[in-house]
Amino acid sequence: MSILLKSHASQKLKSKSNISEEFLPDKKKIDIKTFSSKVLTDLYKFSLSKNKLIRFFFSSRLHLILILEIVNAKNNENSFEYLCEKIDKQLGKRTTIQKILNDAIKIGLISKVPSKKDKRIKYFSATNEFTDAIETWILQKN
Repeated sequence: MSILLKSHASQKLKSKSNISEEFLPDKKKIDIKTFSSKVLTDLYKFSLSKNKLIRFFFSSRLHLILILEIVNAKNNENSFEYLCEKIDKQLGKRTTIQKILNDAIKIGLISKVPSKKDKRIKYFSATNEFTDAIETWILQKN
């Protein structure tokens, strides 16, 4: 079951820009079953990984979102309050977010750093161990 990804919008984009044709999907075919099979295989593999950091990262949608929020924060200024406000309550309540953060600290995925302006505020940042693990994972995927 293949579908051809060809759209009027991609043709307009191709004609109005200097984007290389290799990045436009109009000539590529995607087999949905093959794609979904590959995604499932990868998710099982990462969820059952021997690397505790990768396994933690893929534990749940909330785990993934929390870690990505911490990694993407500007100037590493992401406090517990910031994370609780940023993440929709349907994805996780405050107590669940706190538990995941504590678990992440316990296994060395993130660390707590006191604010320079207000020592009562603690910011979360990714550890070098986690950054190295993610970089290795990305390189293995490509």
